[in-house]
Amino acid sequence: QLRHPRIVLLMAYTSLEEDTACLVMELMECSLYDALYVKKKKINEKRISIDIAEGLTFLHSCTPSIMHRDLKSHN
Repeated sequence: QLRHPRIVLLMAYTSLEEDTACLVMELMECSLYDALYVKKKKINEKRISIDIAEGLTFLHSCTPSIMHRDLKSHN
């Protein structure tokens, strides 16, 4: 249901205990942080900004809205 080309795929979810959750996500080659600062890849900042905005717009348009609580280049 949460499929979008700008969102990492959530493959599975389980709650092992009442206060814990386990998410299985699509494996990514590296984070944006690693691409920028570790591998020093040439990245089009404008394109990345648009991609992030599209992904967040998709999440916020869901019913109920989904909010990314820790948006940063490591994530």
